Amino acid sequence: GGGGVAKGGGPSFSFPPSNEELRSLGAQVGRSKVFLRRGAYEKLERLRSRALGLAATSIATAARRHHAATAYLTLRAAAWTVQLASRAFLARREARERRRRRAASVALQCLFRSRRARADVLELK
Repeated sequence: GGGGVAKGGGPSFSFPPSNEELRSLGAQVGRSKVFLRRGAYEKLERLRSRALGLAATSIATAARRHHAATAYLTLRAAAWTVQLASRAFLARREARERRRRRAASVALQCLFRSRRARADVLELK
């Protein structure tokens, strides 16, 4: 078992740690229990607290992402609905205008043809 310095700056130990290494950390292993000195216990609690904090941050990040994605999808669906309604409105207005122009064109053709026919009839007399 070594006492070298690990990547995190603390001492590095073999796995599983030997009894000497555990004693240097303030821990003792019995037959069925692990006994910790106050310093070792507090260090483990700090590590546990840090791990819980990271887990809570990860959960909060996932919840925020889910909320943002849901809000985006809702907004995108609303934009699609507005676009659909506006395109339908414009298409109906355009169709109505085309029908009006077609009716006006037919009325003008009818008027022109009736006048030409009347002129032809008067010319025959």
